[in-house]
Amino acid sequence: MGFSHVYTDSQKPAGQIFLLCFSVIMLTIDSIGSKEKGERFQKRERGIILAKQKEIKTNAMRILESMKIPFRHLSYECDEFVDALQIADMLSLPYEKVFKTLVTVGNSRNYFVFVIPIAQELDLKAAARSVGEKSVEMIPVKEINTVTGYIRGGCTAVGMKKSYVTRIDTSAQGQEQIIVSGGRIGSQLELAPEDLARAARAEFADVIRH
Repeated sequence: MGFSHVYTDSQKPAGQIFLLCFSVIMLTIDSIGSKEKGERFQKRERGIILAKQKEIKTNAMRILESMKIPFRHLSYECDEFVDALQIADMLSLPYEKVFKTLVTVGNSRNYFVFVIPIAQELDLKAAARSVGEKSVEMIPVKEINTVTGYIRGGCTAVGMKKSYVTRIDTSAQGQEQIIVSGGRIGSQLELAPEDLARAARAEFADVIRH
């Protein structure tokens, strides 16, 4: 009959003890390495998130924050901007709550900004009277960026290149909150109409067609 020798821990051959120790060391190194990789990955993830948050902040948002004006940021994806109605439909927003920003030029050659509901049209005569001009007309789309610093679909009354006389249609005062462009395509801001007026140094006036 053969004998099978059973070693105690203290009697195990040196080779087995070495292999056992080596395995434990490698498992420990793998564990530490995985933890460090995980931490680096988490840091990268946090960095990406922060970068995205920083990337979407527009001049209008920075101004509102500096003035301690509360607002809610709404974002959306848009391959091609058509009009504000399209964006309202995309975000399931009521038309009367969403306002568009229009830029005009008066007979004095000064620029004037009007913020009106997206489904309404600007009454050019009423608009002119509200700013003390004989007449105003819409500026060409190609001039929007030069005049405001913004582009079509991302134009807002807050944070333009220069401070222009601005009028918000009185219908905004019937809303607790209104939504306007955030300063770029893909960005909308929701805030109180009085806060928008304060940030844009605007006044309220009846400037839409009835």
